[in-house]
Amino acid sequence: MWIEMIIRRFAYYWPLLIAAFYFACMNTWIMHKLYNKERLIRLFISFFLVSSAFLYIPGEYLSEITYNKAMTLLSYNDINSAVYVAWKIFSDFLIVIAGTILYSKITKLEFHISVTSYLQYACIERLCFVLAISPITYLVIFAINQFIAFKINRKDLEFMSRTRIINWKKLSIYLYGLLFILDAFYCAYYIFPNLGTDEINFPTLWIDILTLIITGFMIGIIKLSFSEGRLGASKLEYMRKFADSQEHIIQTLAELSEAKSGETGQHVKRVSEYCKHIALQMGVSEETTEFFKIASMMHDVGKLMIPKDIIEKPDGLTPDEYEIVKAHTLYGEELLSKSDGQIIEMAKVIACQHHERWDGTGYPRGLKEDQIDFFAQITSVADVYDALSNKRAYKPAWKPEEALNEILKNKGTQFSPAVVDAFSAVYDKIEEVRIRYQD
Repeated sequence: MWIEMIIRRFAYYWPLLIAAFYFACMNTWIMHKLYNKERLIRLFISFFLVSSAFLYIPGEYLSEITYNKAMTLLSYNDINSAVYVAWKIFSDFLIVIAGTILYSKITKLEFHISVTSYLQYACIERLCFVLAISPITYLVIFAINQFIAFKINRKDLEFMSRTRIINWKKLSIYLYGLLFILDAFYCAYYIFPNLGTDEINFPTLWIDILTLIITGFMIGIIKLSFSEGRLGASKLEYMRKFADSQEHIIQTLAELSEAKSGETGQHVKRVSEYCKHIALQMGVSEETTEFFKIASMMHDVGKLMIPKDIIEKPDGLTPDEYEIVKAHTLYGEELLSKSDGQIIEMAKVIACQHHERWDGTGYPRGLKEDQIDFFAQITSVADVYDALSNKRAYKPAWKPEEALNEILKNKGTQFSPAVVDAFSAVYDKIEEVRIRYQD
């Protein structure tokens, strides 16, 4: 009985095994080409077993068993096609989701990148289900579609695996939507049996045309996303080159302000790196983060206008001297207002507001909560942590854990709660920077 069932299923599903074989070959080749992966046989077997084509076979069998048992338990003898279709689409989704998770574990790519790659194969397989009228036609259509997909994506393979500029999450959601539509079209054959004939009729042709149109739109969206991603990558590379050309000048100016207080340019470097890690953790784009990283170096540029004997004073400041020091925020704003550009504009706001406090008791203007510029909120945490964890003219360096606890203690009073949470999340990276750029 079991052997007979296996033979019967193999006679029907053998094209899926070829599709799984192709999936395994392509992904093994890509992983070896891009990452020089070894143990290719193990990798091939893993890809074969997690392919949506292979998983569909046991998935459909389990789906039928669970559906029949559920109907038996409910004493529901009349098989309702709509209920069966809903269950079939749902179970297929579960199988594909399981496949995407396993696939991401094997490839070790960023999750939504691996999901997008996996779903492209799954959608092509479901497209073939809709268009094919026999196992042979399935295989022919599959070969044609995979050839077209390879030609379209061939130049994007390395770009797909390495870039973070593309909104992979959005693409994966689109592809899940396409998968749902293709499953729904395929399952229409269960609701309307006349569609399941080998003859080409108007309803069948109508579904095939709609399927091709929707799939074509999705291919267009994917290609447009890749084009926008490449444009964004080029823009980011240009911006980085521009930023590098400006960074030395800006860092030199920032170091001059720090030198007045007996500090080194390492403080400037550390704060900018801290700011970068916090900003990325909070979802700021790479492009904006590069600007912010440079702009944050200018946070204390106003110290150039403060007398050196006050900044370097080892004892406590008098109230009048403290007011003079506080004025460096307004001096920084004034100095940077003389120039234009995105980096300078960002630096101007940071220089003015990085001593404002979340509870409104900071200076120079007593801003509170989100009245304070977002990037100034980040710089405030980065600047204070570095000031605490390194030696100053007026104090010895605190232990890193003491400085961290001080930041956490002032969450919601001195500092933005969201920024402190992000700081805590990347604290290991913060410490790596502090150690790397010690005075």
